Amino acid sequence: MRRRAGGGEPLSSPLLLIFLTVFLDLVGFGIIFPVLPIFARELTGDNEMTVGLLLASYSAMQFIFVPILGRLSDRVGRKPVLLTSVFGSCLAFLLMGYALLVHSLPLLFVSRILDGISGANISAAQAYIADVTTAENRAKGMGIIGAAFGLGFILGPAVAALLLPYGDAAPAFGAALLAGVNTVAIFLILPESLKDRGSHTGERVSSWQNLARIAQRREIALPILVFFFSQIAASMTQAAFPLFMSDPQLQWGMTPQQIAYYFIYLGLIVAIFQGGIIGRMVKKWGEVRVTVVGLVALTTSYYLFPQVTSFAMLYGVLAFMAFGQGSIIPSLNGLISRRSGAAEQGMVLGANQSMASLARVIGPLLTGWTYWNLSGPASYYTAGIFLVLALFASIGLNKS
Repeated sequence: MRRRAGGGEPLSSPLLLIFLTVFLDLVGFGIIFPVLPIFARELTGDNEMTVGLLLASYSAMQFIFVPILGRLSDRVGRKPVLLTSVFGSCLAFLLMGYALLVHSLPLLFVSRILDGISGANISAAQAYIADVTTAENRAKGMGIIGAAFGLGFILGPAVAALLLPYGDAAPAFGAALLAGVNTVAIFLILPESLKDRGSHTGERVSSWQNLARIAQRREIALPILVFFFSQIAASMTQAAFPLFMSDPQLQWGMTPQQIAYYFIYLGLIVAIFQGGIIGRMVKKWGEVRVTVVGLVALTTSYYLFPQVTSFAMLYGVLAFMAFGQGSIIPSLNGLISRRSGAAEQGMVLGANQSMASLARVIGPLLTGWTYWNLSGPASYYTAGIFLVLALFASIGLNKS
């Protein structure tokens, strides 16, 4: 079966299958993402520093294992790596559900570390797309990963909201079921895309070597730096939002189910903006101006958020926040890609992804420290400082 993709190009069955693979992976992640900080805080006795460490452990494993799984897929094939990693995620979610049932913090840490290793399969998924697309259609092929991320982050919290009435561990077991279905689908349906296994014997260059090379090129290094600062801020607030909204010492005191609904709202707003509005803004103003507008909107929303006192204000500030986040990511990714040569797209975008993964390690750690030692609002104010740094760095984007 074939479907029509944008521009009249057919979306082949392998691309559809890899989309479903990444999509189901992200739905599973989206199911537990909004509620995990709340459950972790209960297990730690309201110790937000430990919660931040737990959340950072997942991203740290991804930072380490994304290039490892990518190289491994060059040697043994894409399908074995995808199959093993998705099965690993299934085991990690099952372990997480059990940890929540027996109230075991060490097991919860083990589950997040295992899922971080397994979830590093994005490099294998990108390599699969590169195998089955031509150079002309590769950008469209890579776009399906972005679509899978967006849809997964919208549908995941919705599934979490449906499962939470059945117990705190239900979202984790639901995510395990999805990962299990995904494992079976990969085993039975997904064909291997790599024809010459082990033939990639060229020079292996580490992410740090790539970053060192890119650092010497201001026109690329500067937007990556802006993206890095913005991702630290975003990962801080993503970790802080469930803690802030469920904090009994603050005014909201929401349940995990209510918080999952707000993540759905945020995801829908981001999808609406990225679905067409941001594209028209970039066409009219360019990536740099849209990035600056997004940074200003996001910074403003972070400093306003702790001051919100009504639901009407809450919905408005969250929409402003979603607009800012939805503007920055595609604009900077487009700018970085456009300033890179055709032969270095993978290297540059891979280096940018490495920096983003590092930012997602730093962000939750900072959230845990500021929330524990200062206050919930301090997490948002600190995230705003990183956005101010991003704004200062963005001043030179046009010059570069």
